[in-house]
Amino acid sequence: ATGNHPTEASTTQITNNMTITNMVLNIATAPGASKSRDFTIRQNSATTTATCNITGASPNTSCSWTGTLAVADGDLLDVVDAPTGAPVTSVTSISIIANRNAASTFNFCQFWDF
Repeated sequence: ATGNHPTEASTTQITNNMTITNMVLNIATAPGASKSRDFTIRQNSATTTATCNITGASPNTSCSWTGTLAVADGDLLDVVDAPTGAPVTSVTSISIIANRNAASTFNFCQFWDF
């Protein structure tokens, strides 16, 4: 995926019911002074409350969200990047932690160039 994604240009289809409990993002290059990048999980074309923000110059290159996002089998997920102030393009790693049931936790990691 390249650039900003206001719609599901690059999605992942979920194959099990689960609850996302954490999202961590790391970017290779900080946005820069007076610039920011807001990353939000979208579920079936809808914006969720799972959002984190990276603002300013180095060393601000990561952010995290902790909460609860219920996801159903067949849902489409993507992450949208909403920049402010024209930050530089940067390789982004996104790690999502989810639980399928009380006994299992798994990590999903994806790399994008936003």
